[in-house]
Amino acid sequence: TAAQRACLWRCFVEEPGSDAETAVCRACDLAADTYVLELVDAVDGFGKIQESVRSLPSEAAEGRDAQEELDSFVSTAVEALCQRIAELVERRRPPAQTLVSCVNNIRDALRRLHSLMPRLLAKLFSSFLSRIATDATRLLFEKAAAYMVSDLIALHAAGNKGATMDVVLVEVGKTETCVVHRILSAVEDCQPLLDLISSDKAACQQFVRTLEDQLEAFVATFCAGCMAHFG
Repeated sequence: TAAQRACLWRCFVEEPGSDAETAVCRACDLAADTYVLELVDAVDGFGKIQESVRSLPSEAAEGRDAQEELDSFVSTAVEALCQRIAELVERRRPPAQTLVSCVNNIRDALRRLHSLMPRLLAKLFSSFLSRIATDATRLLFEKAAAYMVSDLIALHAAGNKGATMDVVLVEVGKTETCVVHRILSAVEDCQPLLDLISSDKAACQQFVRTLEDQLEAFVATFCAGCMAHFG
């Protein structure tokens, strides 16, 4: 409904000057306390209406149609919420641990709705968790690769300042340490994301494939950076 869309929009209005962690936490908290609550109340109300007419034989077919409409309504509402969260994460790139905490907050808020529509909610939220874990992994490695390129540029600049070979070798060692640290940090930061989907075998397999792809991309970027700056 229009009121629902307006409520969702208000949840994701960012305060000027807020950092990524604050922006994502605030949006998810508001969504859990307002948007999700209103959605659960709407479904609860529908269930009470259905109970009052369930004993009437003439209402059986209409009841099935109404359930299909409710499924569609809930699917649209939950998917809209998930889409807004995914867009915010893509734009602001919060720390992985913060993201996991916010997603768990949304999941807790949806527990009542899950008890009313377990299959539908499990399907919708499993898909969202897989997507958010995959996207966040990609963003972590993109950030690590960007910093690694900056490290290589800095090393190249140091070599062009007429430094002695001993000084250059020291800088090379420092850069190697930084590059290793960045890739290890990216992998370590992925652990909370894996915990988020640990109960979903298919999502875990997709996550591992994404992790492998990102590791390969990081190495390819490193090789390309070395060729560009050092021949």
